[in-house]
Amino acid sequence: MQRDEAIDILRGLGIIAVVAGHVGTDIGIKILPVYSYHMPLFFFISGIFYRDDKIESIFQITAKLFSRMIFPALAAAIFYDFLTLSVFHQLGLPFGGGAPNPSAILRTFLFGGYLTAAYWFIGAYILIYLYFHIIHVWTHRIASRLIGPAITRSVCGVLYVGAAAASIYVATLLYGDVQDQDRHIVVAGHKIEIVLLRFLLGCGFYYLGSLFGRFQRRLPLSPALPFAVAAICFVIEGFIFSNYNVFFSMQIMSFPNFVTPMITSIFGIIIFYAISVAITRSWTARMLSFIGQNPYAILLNHMFGFFLLNLLFVALGRISLSDISDPYYRFQQDETVPLYILFGLVVSIAIPILLKEAFHGLKVSISKIA
Repeated sequence: MQRDEAIDILRGLGIIAVVAGHVGTDIGIKILPVYSYHMPLFFFISGIFYRDDKIESIFQITAKLFSRMIFPALAAAIFYDFLTLSVFHQLGLPFGGGAPNPSAILRTFLFGGYLTAAYWFIGAYILIYLYFHIIHVWTHRIASRLIGPAITRSVCGVLYVGAAAASIYVATLLYGDVQDQDRHIVVAGHKIEIVLLRFLLGCGFYYLGSLFGRFQRRLPLSPALPFAVAAICFVIEGFIFSNYNVFFSMQIMSFPNFVTPMITSIFGIIIFYAISVAITRSWTARMLSFIGQNPYAILLNHMFGFFLLNLLFVALGRISLSDISDPYYRFQQDETVPLYILFGLVVSIAIPILLKEAFHGLKVSISKIA
């Protein structure tokens, strides 16, 4: 199947937004701050290639999850959080150093770790992937026989988007009045609720992505129409950003209100899809498309890229190891944002390439010895 360059670009923009968000670039940004859309955008993109009329075996589903997601993420989590950090913890790093036990690994995939803070997305994605490929696909088949596939998808769309909106509403009731410094403490006592609410919100945007992927080919090839729609959305977004608090976190289901998260997420998706279509023939398309073809490598490794940059500053004598107070620490925050984003992207993509070359070299050496 030929790759869709516009979707690769959209995925590239989405993963850059994730990296930029963890660098902290929302500070001072009034239009399209990444925390107003980026994780719903990523769930949306993940759902684009899902088809509810394609039933796979449990073996196929499990094999895909393990090869593409679970095994690489598990290996990275053990190396980063439980091996790398344990060494530096002994040398003066003020965090890390835990033992790799099943409970700690499970927490990493549900709520994030030290250098694996984004791994909560992996846990949510796995739950959503299993749900849609095992449960939803069969309920869709049964419902389609009774009322037809088109009506079934329409009803499911309303139900899933409604569930996503309801999850925001419930999360706002539970955590809306909690101060920022206390949110993680409060969420620690509501772990099951957080996982469920996050699952519902992710399902809504995942299914929206599936519906979009099914009808995407019907959209006009010219970027004029999506770009015009995006311009209207951008104006509306500008009004919202100027008058309301739009900063939210899906990781801990923290929202300033009930309405704006859905609006800014949906409009953000429209805007960035239009941008992706508009620039497919530009010189930036190849770079963004390449980034979009390596999203999980970046998701798994970008926090480690930040950490390596901080170690470089330690080696240069600009900071000490004990200054790195948490995985989000940045030296001279405003001036070094581009460096952290660059390290987050380049290191992330380089790691699997280097590992592949190392395994290839090892295989060649073993074959020569044999």
